[in-house]
Amino acid sequence: MGDIVARISQVIDRTKHEVLALILTEQQTKTEGETKPNEQPGAVGQEWMTITELAVYLRLFNKDGEPTTAGIKSWVRRESNPIPHYYCGDLLRFKPREVDEWMRQESLRRGSGRKRLKAVG
Repeated sequence: MGDIVARISQVIDRTKHEVLALILTEQQTKTEGETKPNEQPGAVGQEWMTITELAVYLRLFNKDGEPTTAGIKSWVRRESNPIPHYYCGDLLRFKPREVDEWMRQESLRRGSGRKRLKAVG
């Protein structure tokens, strides 16, 4: 019984994080006017993402379920193999397809060639 309760708790936590990310993205979309209201970050046809949208796309959340951009900012500043990025004035922008390719290359560059993502649950 304890195992099932733990698994249910994991599913609920994961769902909570995804819902919070969707709400945050929707709020940002309304304030920035960058995407259509029903368009998800990284969706086909969305060419540019903000740093917060990229954090949601990569599922980078802090313990409170809010997207965190600190890791992305450090990847941008790297001298060797930085994450592909562009500036619109002083605002960072990212192309989902380029980020996906960078992630594949980064995994290979780090030497394993293995997929490091683990299934939860």
